[in-house]
Amino acid sequence: MRQWHFSPVDEPELTTGLVFSRQPQTLAVSVHHPFSELGVIDAEQLAQICLVPITGPAPDYWQRVNSPSTTPGGATIPTQGGASTVQEGLSQVAFSQVGLILCAATATYSQRSDITFVPINGLPESALGLVWRTDLESPRLRAFAKAIEEAHTCSA
Repeated sequence: MRQWHFSPVDEPELTTGLVFSRQPQTLAVSVHHPFSELGVIDAEQLAQICLVPITGPAPDYWQRVNSPSTTPGGATIPTQGGASTVQEGLSQVAFSQVGLILCAATATYSQRSDITFVPINGLPESALGLVWRTDLESPRLRAFAKAIEEAHTCSA
């Protein structure tokens, strides 16, 4: 089976499979935040807003990708609070001047009247793909991964 590598997965005991969705990044902000008036922001503008950092049991490298501490140009991105779920993060966004980075698909799913999602130029796309524990690989799992790959190839 063809291997499709994507980030952020770095555990040696995990196998990565097909990336089946790539999504641009968005910034969730309150409808009262000045960024809500913009049609798009540049990643460097993230240094002008406090982000709600992702907290919880995810590995540090995963948190750095999904809740960066610097812009691509190296400017510090301030943080405030913390959230272990999307809804917790969105609640903080709605009632303050902080932002939360989410992929476009999650933004579409999480629409609220008190939040605006502004596309971000200059950040890598979010990538969703198959991941499984290597020691639990089985013929059934390989068949599932192959079916996803074939379906993805047909729809591309």
